[in-house]
Amino acid sequence: MRAAQLTRRKQHAVATGPLVGFAHSMGCAAIGRDAGDGVCNDKGEVFGYKNLRVLDASIIPGNLAVNPSLTILALSEHAMSHVPELPGDKPQPVRFSRPLPGSVSMLAGDGDLLAQAVNLVRNGSS
Repeated sequence: MRAAQLTRRKQHAVATGPLVGFAHSMGCAAIGRDAGDGVCNDKGEVFGYKNLRVLDASIIPGNLAVNPSLTILALSEHAMSHVPELPGDKPQPVRFSRPLPGSVSMLAGDGDLLAQAVNLVRNGSS
């Protein structure tokens, strides 16, 4: 079999095979200096739209070659630190439901999982 035929077969197998993974889509709404350079600024604010922010992997201008989870978290924390609190606002804990049976989680039950996670860390559990 010629190399070209083999390449076409591999391409066909890739194109028609099952999807076996996923990736963080990066660069779709990249950070830039202005609308001509990107979609949003370093605070995730979309150019030309008031009160619209993008705070996920798409603001990272390109592939980091590593898992971007901590970078996404850091960019989101940075962006949210610039959102002013309104007078009288009191942050409310996010309440979660119980995990599905068979899930792997150190957090048990439902309710304020942030408080549970903090308690786990304080008690030395990993």
